[in-house]
Amino acid sequence: MTFSVIISMALFALVASITPGPVNLLSLSCSARFGARSGLLFVTGATLGFIVLSLFIGFSVH
Repeated sequence: MTFSVIISMALFALVASITPGPVNLLSLSCSARFGARSGLLFVTGATLGFIVLSLFIGFSVH
C-alpha cells in the first residue's frame, strides 16, 4: 500500500470520526425538544435498529 493511500484513508477516518451523523443530530434535537428521556429512547431505538440491520446483513451474506 502506498503512502498516499494510507494518508487518504487516515484523513477519511479522521473526518468520519469527528463529524456528527444524522442519528446524533436527531437525538440532540429530540432531547432538546421533548426532554432527556425521549432522547435516550431515540438513541436506544437507533442502536437496536443498527444491531438488527447489521445482523440481517451479516446472516444474509453467503
